[in-house]
Amino acid sequence: MSEEESDDFGPAPVPADAAAPQPVQDNRRCDGANGAAGPGSEAAAGGAAVGSPDAAQAAQRRREFLMDMRGRFLCGEDKDYVDYSEIDADASLDDEEHVRRQQDQDAEDAYFDDVMEGVD
Repeated sequence: MSEEESDDFGPAPVPADAAAPQPVQDNRRCDGANGAAGPGSEAAAGGAAVGSPDAAQAAQRRREFLMDMRGRFLCGEDKDYVDYSEIDADASLDDEEHVRRQQDQDAEDAYFDDVMEGVD
């Protein structure tokens, strides 16, 4: 792996003389209505003229690509390449604090469900 690459797929390094990249807004939705541009559209081409992109455009496109790939993964659209059931079953990947909060919330919900049943 070169110095320019990152093993965590974080943002690509941008030369100091490159223009500041514009933030990318993620409009991806997991219900299939993503509003994403199709191949060959101006948005899919980045709206730039044909030719090699400068460093800032390349960095921007890389961020957009990685954001799209993360979105596809999180929406479950990579099932041809990823065994999501294996990931779901791996407890070592769970955020223990989140699991604890969810268990507390579930217990609280069950308590109030029981209390409200007695009110009727």
